[in-house]
Amino acid sequence: MVVKARRGRRRYVAFSVSATARVTLDALTAALKSAAIATGQTPPKIIEFDGTYGIVRGSNLDKLRLLALMVQVAESNPSYLLATLSTSGTLKALRSRTRRGPKERGQT
Repeated sequence: MVVKARRGRRRYVAFSVSATARVTLDALTAALKSAAIATGQTPPKIIEFDGTYGIVRGSNLDKLRLLALMVQVAESNPSYLLATLSTSGTLKALRSRTRRGPKERGQT
């Protein structure tokens, strides 16, 4: 059996956060988890987050539900605005579309 058949395909969603107060990774993870549980979904995995830009990983079958979940999180937390930037099947393509390569993320 092929590994992807067992694991499933993935989709990566880049998003930005505009907030009046600082948004932490823990607060965002908790908000996504509570919204996912309330709607009966599995919580998505946050791949990276630097306070203003992040990437979330989910299933390709649940892409629309993942986007709806992010809208729901933004509506339930009025102190910050969550906007999706792009969706891709690979991290490399997503980072090139959003121009967030190693230099922009603070790595060398």
